[in-house]
Amino acid sequence: MLDSKLYNLRRERKISQEDLAIVLNTSRQAISKWERGESSPDLNNLIDLAKFFNVSIDYLLDYEVDLDSCNEFISKLQDELNNKTFNISIDDIKTQIDKNGNNYSLLTTSANYLFELLGEKIDPKVGNLLLKCAKKAIIIYKPSPNNAVSIDSLHHLVAFTYLVMHEPKKTKEYIIENNLTEIEALLCECEIRLGNDEAATQNVSNLFLKSLIGVFNANFAKIYLLCKYDKFNEAYDLSKWTLSLIQSAIEDNSSFFDIKFLLTFINTVLEKTLNLDYS
Repeated sequence: MLDSKLYNLRRERKISQEDLAIVLNTSRQAISKWERGESSPDLNNLIDLAKFFNVSIDYLLDYEVDLDSCNEFISKLQDELNNKTFNISIDDIKTQIDKNGNNYSLLTTSANYLFELLGEKIDPKVGNLLLKCAKKAIIIYKPSPNNAVSIDSLHHLVAFTYLVMHEPKKTKEYIIENNLTEIEALLCECEIRLGNDEAATQNVSNLFLKSLIGVFNANFAKIYLLCKYDKFNEAYDLSKWTLSLIQSAIEDNSSFFDIKFLLTFINTVLEKTLNLDYS
């Protein structure tokens, strides 16, 4: 502990609290409170203490990073996760996080482990520790080929955790705040749980249109490739099907006018091409 270490270091140097206070440009009362554990020195004082006693700040704070032990724990977590056994306790994870809270692999592996555990039994203690791990990992994230978990995956994990813990309002706020467009479907679930039927209906409509756009883009690419290899019959069939999909699903949606126009043009060209082929 800092209080006992500071006391012992001062006694070893054979200086009084008054002398140490002069060195640090503070009061004797402050030194006395530090040594009794009633208060703690700020960062600047910690730096000065470390320099004066020729020790590290980690030593003063009794902080040690045991990488071998941490990596071994991460491997155990991953094995338990792969085997779906979950024999590692929440307390064990908390202890490791307290010791090695800036280890990205530890945080992400713990978060994934806890999410699986949360699915087995919805426990607030599990959920809160999961959120702590995931959010801390997001804060310290740095792009690296060694990062097995992306920052997007962590954001999604936080959003899903809120929903699993029956907190749709927090889920919705988190999705909007972080612009998580990839999981907008989760917003529908949130609105339904919150009783916002009109908003849920609008979200479903928006998702439907986005899905259609994805289908259209994929079909355009396929039509291009079919034409490139002179497979005009197949291209024509796909083009006609895509156009009929637009007309039947979103007849009155003006935002798809350009797509309808383009498909009509493609159909016309293909019909002429096919007529020439079979004349």
